[in-house]
Amino acid sequence: MERKKPLQSIFLQGVGLMLKALAALASLVLQVFFFLLLLMAIGDRGRTGKDREGKPAGGHP
Repeated sequence: MERKKPLQSIFLQGVGLMLKALAALASLVLQVFFFLLLLMAIGDRGRTGKDREGKPAGGHP
């Protein structure tokens, strides 16, 4: 004879799965963010101060 699981147990199991999925999604978002940051740093590495766009820091308009 099979015992039925109480509703609270099923609910807690669902919440646990949702938390695991949320943690996996947050981890993936952080990995993509740092990967893009790394790509931007690599792309910016080859340029010197004069080559960069915009005004120099502390420069007058």
